[in-house]
Amino acid sequence: FRYRLVVVSTMLTSLSMLLSFGLGTRGMPALDATGGSYFTFIFPGIVTVGIMFSCTFTVGYAIIMDYNRRTIEDIVLSPVSYVGFIVARLIGMILKSALQFTIVLCIAVAFFDVRIHAPLALCGAFVETALFFAGLCIAMGVYTNEISFASIANLFLIPLTYFSGVFFPLDQFGATAAAIRLL
Repeated sequence: FRYRLVVVSTMLTSLSMLLSFGLGTRGMPALDATGGSYFTFIFPGIVTVGIMFSCTFTVGYAIIMDYNRRTIEDIVLSPVSYVGFIVARLIGMILKSALQFTIVLCIAVAFFDVRIHAPLALCGAFVETALFFAGLCIAMGVYTNEISFASIANLFLIPLTYFSGVFFPLDQFGATAAAIRLL
């Protein structure tokens, strides 16, 4: 939280998607007989995409900067274990993402009539998503530099964003739905 701009900028993906889709789909009719709107369909995806981008770029660049500043060498020589350092990075990432997650949920519940039916499952999915993408990007950050990191990260993030059923039901993808289901 030392760098406030990083905290604010990583929230922009989730907040801009939440506001654009929330406001843009307000008058749309229900998608099915249960009365579920398009926004309620894509809301879990909006939350996940925001966490995905936030964890990916924040942790990946932090590892690259630690390497460039030779912080990693200091940690190896310190009494703190490297595993302890990585776990601390992951906990910090979860805390930073939890702030984003909470703000997005509060705005969605207050202004867009989103109802949370399984809050414990939602929190578990949040932690699992944050850990997965933070861990993936720690591995990517170790083997890349600040120039190539964004390109490699986007090779994963862009297909996951558009072809994972976040914006459209998987049955709309026809014969490719089985392959897309893997994402």
